[in-house]
Amino acid sequence: MLSQPNNSSFRVPDRDFDGLTPLPGIEACPAKACEIPELASLARERVPGVQLSAAELDIYCRLNPRTAFSFVRNGQLLGGIAFLFLNEDGLDALILDRINLRLPPPSMLAAPDDEPAAIYWWALVAKGRGVGGLGQIARVFAGAQYRHVDFYTQPSSRDGVRIITALGFERTPSWQTDLWTYRRAANREAARSEAHLRQAA
Repeated sequence: MLSQPNNSSFRVPDRDFDGLTPLPGIEACPAKACEIPELASLARERVPGVQLSAAELDIYCRLNPRTAFSFVRNGQLLGGIAFLFLNEDGLDALILDRINLRLPPPSMLAAPDDEPAAIYWWALVAKGRGVGGLGQIARVFAGAQYRHVDFYTQPSSRDGVRIITALGFERTPSWQTDLWTYRRAANREAARSEAHLRQAA
């Protein structure tokens, strides 16, 4: 899921994803068309199992501009992250291992203006301090459209497991191989409130 050069001194903070703050100097914005070929190339080179071509990634970015974000520092592309915004059918298919995660059918994706049923972390790749862009990604997903939408992912490397564990992901039971879930802070707060009300009743 993530690959960094061995000489990188930057480490992902051991902090819940929803509590991340932007790292000064690192920009995270929806990927521009001119950045997509390099992002796709980086992912294929550094993330085990990724085969998505630039043309294929571009198709999904046209369906939803927030599919891919680039991490940039001083004008240099350091990597990026890609997501699948799943609708109810897509989430069911994910849990039951009935979705082609390399080329998911658009019928399983939520419309850009809709609240998705789940957000799948498709691929994360960064060089050096690029992974610091996750702080800005956390801000994007703190908005009303996404704050109650849980994350899912499947790490494909030790780096990936290390990162998602640090961010608060946990393994989840499913038919899908090695599926991990991150329950959003807003959902945890709601669950605690419901539990408190039940105890008080």
